[in-house]
Amino acid sequence: ALTLGRARATFYSAQPSAHVVGATASLLLEVDEAQDIDSEKFQREFLPMAAAHNAVVVLYGTAWTDDTLLEQARQHNLAIQRAGGEQRHFEYPWTVGARDMPAYRQFVEHEIERLGAQHPLIRTQYLLQTVADRSALFSPEQRLRRALGPTVVEPFVFTAATKSRLGYDLLAAVNAARLLVWQDDQSAEQAELWQQVGAARMLPRANGQLTFFVPDHQGHDDFVTMLVLLVRAGAGLEPPITTTYALPATTWYGDETARY
Repeated sequence: ALTLGRARATFYSAQPSAHVVGATASLLLEVDEAQDIDSEKFQREFLPMAAAHNAVVVLYGTAWTDDTLLEQARQHNLAIQRAGGEQRHFEYPWTVGARDMPAYRQFVEHEIERLGAQHPLIRTQYLLQTVADRSALFSPEQRLRRALGPTVVEPFVFTAATKSRLGYDLLAAVNAARLLVWQDDQSAEQAELWQQVGAARMLPRANGQLTFFVPDHQGHDDFVTMLVLLVRAGAGLEPPITTTYALPATTWYGDETARY
């Protein structure tokens, strides 16, 4: 605690294991980094501190997900303001501080250039934009790479050139009998696969490229896309290693015929 004259400031931890029940705030209850504090713990153990003296409650922090304590308070205050109440919410993006601090401006500009304006840390820490939920902090590719490992997931961007290479690789795999499909199991998925394969068309393009597609009036092409990506995924696989043993010839006597 800090004491100056009759004024006293007391600091408490908001870690889940911290025990803070029983303290009282007479003038002000401040909560720093409120986006990191469990909402239930705040409501149960911290907010009652302001009850005895009706102390002002102030939450500080930066944006994160839409289910944090800070974002919940923000939405509550904005709703009061829209209903005609006094201003309760104040926010200052990085550009406000950058006007008076050139070094800070250079730092943030460098981070935006390095990470990109849509990076979750840029959006939340500097632009004060929340993300939809915790899973949205990562792209689908990033989530797969985190779940399966970087050696399993390979990002692939469809362009005219990359799609053309996929098409040529698919033709090569089919012609060399390297792409096989399981025997028909009468499932709806396999029926859809063969429907799309039968409807698929390949069209030559300029510069030796080609494209493949299913005409709109004949359905989707997701199973065809699955096949070309499977061919690509299998291109780097090595055949299983087999071991061959050579046994020396053995002659059996007692018979005119040598057996090996």
